[in-house]
Amino acid sequence: MNRWIIISILLTIFLASCEKDQIGRYDLERYVYFTMTEEQDTVLAFSKYVGAESYDLYFEVNLMGQLLTTPLAFKLAVVDTLTTASPEQYDFDTQPLFGANQDKDTIKVTLKKTPALKDKEDTLTIAVVANENFNPGFVGKRYIKICFNDKDAAPLWWDATFQIYFGGYSRVKLDALIACIGITDFTGVGEPLLRKYAIELKKYIKDNNITDNGKEIIIPVN
Repeated sequence: MNRWIIISILLTIFLASCEKDQIGRYDLERYVYFTMTEEQDTVLAFSKYVGAESYDLYFEVNLMGQLLTTPLAFKLAVVDTLTTASPEQYDFDTQPLFGANQDKDTIKVTLKKTPALKDKEDTLTIAVVANENFNPGFVGKRYIKICFNDKDAAPLWWDATFQIYFGGYSRVKLDALIACIGITDFTGVGEPLLRKYAIELKKYIKDNNITDNGKEIIIPVN
C-alpha cells in the first residue's frame, strides 16, 4: 500500500480521536447517565426479605462534563411504555441533587409490596431526562429497569447451612418457624442456636399438628 495512503489513514484516525477527546474534555454541557447498562435488569423478590413491606434499592449515576461547584438537580421520570407497576408500588425523587465536586452519585428507589405481587411480576423503568442543568448521557445507559414480585421463594438466609437443621424450604415451614421463634430474619445466626431453634420448631409442629397439605413437615435435627 502506498505510504502516503497509510499516512493519510493514520492522520484521519488521529484527528478523529482528538475530536472525540475534545468533546469529552471541553464540551460545556453536562450529562448524567447510569453506571448500569439498559440490558442489566435488577430483580427483587420480596419473599426473600421476610417481613419487609418496602425495600430500598440504590443506583449509581455518573456525571460527564465539568464538576459542579454547588449541587444541582437532575431529572428522573418513569418510562410508561416500559413500566407495568402502579404509582403506589414505588417512590423516588424525580429531582435528585447531584453533589458538588464529584463525578458519581447515587439515587434511591423504594419499592413497596402489594398483594398483587404474589401472582405476578411488575416492572419499573426510570430514565434520566433533560432539564435546565443536565442532559441524558451515553445511549444505552439512560434508564434502569427493575422487576419485582412477591412470589413464594426461600429467604436469602435459608442457605445450605440452614438446611442442615431445618431441611428444605416450604412456606408452611417458614410460617411455623416465625410463629414458633418470633423472628423473621436468621441472617448471621450461629449453628448452635440454629440447632436449638430447629428442635423447638420440631416440637412446635408436633404439638400443633401442623402439616404441609396433609404431608409431614420434616425437620432433620434430632
